[in-house]
Amino acid sequence: MLTFKRRDDAEAELAGQMLRFGPTLADWTSVPITAASSTQLPSGVIIEVAENGAAPDDITIRIPRIHQVDGKLFARIQVTR
Repeated sequence: MLTFKRRDDAEAELAGQMLRFGPTLADWTSVPITAASSTQLPSGVIIEVAENGAAPDDITIRIPRIHQVDGKLFARIQVTR
């Protein structure tokens, strides 16, 4: 599980916010991080966005263990402008 905070003004750049995960550091699956309050994606990834009014939103991302290989699963957040 990954958790982080996202400022409201960062939602304007949603096209550049991606979750990247995979069983090695060379093989990544990319999933867009959306503004939706809860999203279940075909990969089984769940992205929850808790809107906190004017305060930064709480983002929680859950990646199913089926994506592990030999007990290993790496994840990172990629943000581009």
